[in-house]
Amino acid sequence: MSRFKVILKDITLVDKDAIERLGAKGIVEIDNQLKIIFGKDAKQLKRYIDEII
Repeated sequence: MSRFKVILKDITLVDKDAIERLGAKGIVEIDNQLKIIFGKDAKQLKRYIDEII
């Protein structure tokens, strides 16, 4: 398992359903942070996310 940790200014803008559709196994929300848990495809998903940022 791999996970991404993301620190955000406004967590209310996050589309958690879309993140899950990308293949997230789970999302943990703590204050202004999201910890997004992915399986073995995490590297491919990171490349995709880097392209859209």
